[in-house]
Amino acid sequence: MLGEIRIKKTDLYNYHDYDARKFIKSLINFLGECQVLRSLKKYEQSLKCSGVLYRDYYLKKRHPWLDALTQYYELVRNAKTIHKNLTPELQSLAIDAKKVYEVQRSMPSSVKNKYKRDLLDENRGYNYLFEIEIAWHYLLMDYTLDWYEDNSGKRPEFLVKAPNLSFNVECKWVSVDIARKIHRKDFYLFAGKLIPEIKKRKYCGRLDVLLENRLTSRTINELYSKILEQIDGGLLRGECKIESFGILTLDLHNDSGAFIDFNK
Repeated sequence: MLGEIRIKKTDLYNYHDYDARKFIKSLINFLGECQVLRSLKKYEQSLKCSGVLYRDYYLKKRHPWLDALTQYYELVRNAKTIHKNLTPELQSLAIDAKKVYEVQRSMPSSVKNKYKRDLLDENRGYNYLFEIEIAWHYLLMDYTLDWYEDNSGKRPEFLVKAPNLSFNVECKWVSVDIARKIHRKDFYLFAGKLIPEIKKRKYCGRLDVLLENRLTSRTINELYSKILEQIDGGLLRGECKIESFGILTLDLHNDSGAFIDFNK
């Protein structure tokens, strides 16, 4: 564990739009610019290879910072001032960057190296940012944090020293997908395949599928094909059994390619 580092509480609250570039740059330096650019290149390739729904509703929301970092580098390339072009994403990134800047000051080297790696994890970035958020919460209360060395074993994240007691904090982030039969990733992959095909047929309306089992990446194509078979066979209204999946209910009509709202 590392010795105590005291941070003035007023420093934690102070933030101005003019500071956005400074804090974003500090975050990039902390993570390592080569690693950031590598992650952004992979992210850009994923966006290009994805359908609109999967891209906009899943990929762009999968990591807390990649979309904002893309915007940041675009502004830098075009020699535009960051604080005059702050989007909500950039502002959120700058605030997170300030938190990382302050929190990492009390971390031992092994823990810093862990977060340099983990905060860029495209699937679990929110998990590790949650740990930073919790640490930030205790700093705002003017408590002292002692981080445990990263030895890859099970351990709390840090020890909090309050005026009258000390206690360990271990953070857990639980994905909402755990309890769902349909994970968000798979839903948007499925919708991204099916909706364009229904639009091509110039139908709109409502489509419900009551699944008996989980929808997985392996069964998406089969369900997609079976639904289109029913539509192409003339079933636009009514209910039918989709073998191995469940009940399909359709209420479609011709409408010159109007968008089908699956959220109604």
